[in-house]
Amino acid sequence: MALVRDPVCHMEIEEERAAASRQRQGAVLSFCSRGCAEIFDGDADRYLSSSAPARMDFDLIIIGGGPAGLTAALYASIQQFHTLFVTGTIGGQAVESVDMQNYMGFPVIEGRDLVARFRDQLIQSHFGEHRLDRAVGLRASEERFHVQTLRGGSFTSDAVILATGMKARMLGVPGEERLLGRGISVSVVRDGEHFRGRDVAVIGGGNSGLQAVSRLSPVARRLYLVSSGALSGDAADVDRARSLPNLEILEYTVVREVIGADHVV
Repeated sequence: MALVRDPVCHMEIEEERAAASRQRQGAVLSFCSRGCAEIFDGDADRYLSSSAPARMDFDLIIIGGGPAGLTAALYASIQQFHTLFVTGTIGGQAVESVDMQNYMGFPVIEGRDLVARFRDQLIQSHFGEHRLDRAVGLRASEERFHVQTLRGGSFTSDAVILATGMKARMLGVPGEERLLGRGISVSVVRDGEHFRGRDVAVIGGGNSGLQAVSRLSPVARRLYLVSSGALSGDAADVDRARSLPNLEILEYTVVREVIGADHVV
């Protein structure tokens, strides 16, 4: 499927799933929502020549695109606040989750599927102005908040919600930073297929580590689950992991170094 970028919010979308399109300067422009198309129609020349949005002042700015930020943006839209939703990616850490268990309404759902539902509900059903951009500055004056973004945007608002979520926790051992992306991955969803037929070590005995070995077991030759203490995930996940035929569990084991010149060995 062809991917195109919305000229208003810069979201990457499948061209076939565009909510609206416009023809300008001999090209067809696709939009993620009718809301973005309406904003474009209000000041088309601006969006054809610049990445800056027409509106610079808002009731509310939400920074962060994970489940918390998406939920905040949804309710702000329902309340008809003039809201700017700023995020580098829609979905945040949830996109990288293999299986989210017992999320209300879904006994088990893959992170990407849940995020797709969030995005459709927010953008297509309850439009609020949004930007795929990263906030790089935040300051407060006597009456307003001021937010700077990586693309050079400068916005003000009555209030700001910070929903920046979390990021992968690294081990902080020698070789880790140098070999990231060269045999070390923080995303089973994105990189799992790269480990087909290989011996793989998963570090961490919590839910994320247990779900990772379940996901990797069909593709890896041999798996090692390394935990600094006893396995601490949900009992069902622990039992499932212990039953995997190609998994060896190493509890009370601490990683001291990752070895390899140009790739993990």
